[in-house]
Amino acid sequence: MILVTIGEVSKSPGTSPTQLIGLKLAGILLNKGQKVRILGKNLNHSIFPPDIEFVEGSITKPMETPEALKGIDRIFLAGAVPRAIDDFLDIAKKEKVTRIVVLSSHGPEHEINYPPETWFWLAIERAVENSGIEWSHIRPSAVMGSMFEGSYPPTGSLWHEMIKRGDTIKEPFVQSAYPFIDEDDLAEVASVALLENGYTEMIIEAGGKNISAKERIDEICKVLNKEVRLEEITTDQAYQVWKNHGWPDETIEVVFYGLQEYGDKPEKYKQWTKDNADPFIQSMLGRSATSFHDWVAKNSNKFN
Repeated sequence: MILVTIGEVSKSPGTSPTQLIGLKLAGILLNKGQKVRILGKNLNHSIFPPDIEFVEGSITKPMETPEALKGIDRIFLAGAVPRAIDDFLDIAKKEKVTRIVVLSSHGPEHEINYPPETWFWLAIERAVENSGIEWSHIRPSAVMGSMFEGSYPPTGSLWHEMIKRGDTIKEPFVQSAYPFIDEDDLAEVASVALLENGYTEMIIEAGGKNISAKERIDEICKVLNKEVRLEEITTDQAYQVWKNHGWPDETIEVVFYGLQEYGDKPEKYKQWTKDNADPFIQSMLGRSATSFHDWVAKNSNKFN
């Protein structure tokens, strides 16, 4: 049996929409003949496929629900936090878990330059690596479906609601091309890492094409056959908008840095995606990553 952990919605730096990814992954695993258990809190069970076991609890408090790991062979670990990871891994070792696939982020490569007590994502990765359990770390690019959850500013958080109302989309750095991945692609990558050999003790870069806010709006207009207005705003204006939507200063600062960096060095980061993420996508999915255009087409009902 495979355990899929789902964290609560977070606006912290580098977070991914774990419920959306977990939902997609659970369906893939069931279709591949796997038994699935989900650990999460206040989940709407009705949106998940049938035949899933649920344990009500939080990955951030593993000692409250040790039964979640009973009979578990492999784990998709999403929503973990450093302060609780050792307790979780102690339970996993007692239950003889054989493989853990971590949903990480693009933070460890920067965190390594700072003292270990300041680490977040790297602390989780290192703890899993040192557990003695087979591991893989998935470091995804921005997830397209974060738009619907409102968990990360560069994904166009809540654009779909604004487009429904006919509002003007207001964003900074509208020409900065940032890499995005379809949540279905990310879930498929996770399923391969969980079930197949050849990807253990490996950092899996999971990302799609680099695409700017301007280009994404253009694709939305094409798919929906409607006008969507885009206005570029300053970082001061964006700060106020994002702050009003609940993003902490730390997240906003990371986003500004990333968008500025990608805007200043577009060719460097396009090449990085080509060299580092594309090979994993081709190897694990047997095809290229889903385009933003095709993602909008799949989700067009959410914009109308």
